[in-house]
Amino acid sequence: MLRDNPNLENEIWKDIDNKHTISEYQEKLKSETTIGISFNRNYSLRTCILLAVLKKYFTVYYDYEQWGLYIGKKTEENTGTEAFPVMLFFSFTDKPSKFVYVHSPNYYNKNHPFSQWLIANQKELMEKVQGVYNDMIKTMVEGKNATEIMNFLNKSLKFLQKYQNNHFKIDDTIFLKPEDFS
Repeated sequence: MLRDNPNLENEIWKDIDNKHTISEYQEKLKSETTIGISFNRNYSLRTCILLAVLKKYFTVYYDYEQWGLYIGKKTEENTGTEAFPVMLFFSFTDKPSKFVYVHSPNYYNKNHPFSQWLIANQKELMEKVQGVYNDMIKTMVEGKNATEIMNFLNKSLKFLQKYQNNHFKIDDTIFLKPEDFS
């Protein structure tokens, strides 16, 4: 959508900051580690586009203690999250062991063992068990509470362990526990 509508990026940026440009933020990040970003983060197409713009130019962090999003310098590393819904994966600045902050939208820690497993296996999950994969992603995006998300994802992992003699190499470290949730 952003590629097809170049002006949309500038228009949507005004929802993030009407006074500073993207390049001004990039310059500011040469002397600061992170900058807090504030916008209406309801689950909507507009929020998805805002996050896409942010992730295009910056590394986007979620701060569990401050309940907020922050931007930092864009790292050149390929995180493997590009093919996932834009609102799913973030770096957590202060609670690296947490999996998700359940809110609308839900923010998932891209460095959690489950996230790393899902990212590494995304392509093969889509090819071999597309329905299970789609249901997992839908639950992650639309899940309303920690118990619902945890139970569904763990049930899916148990099912996938049985698929072709544990083809996806699921071990105990990937299963979610209540302490993984906020």
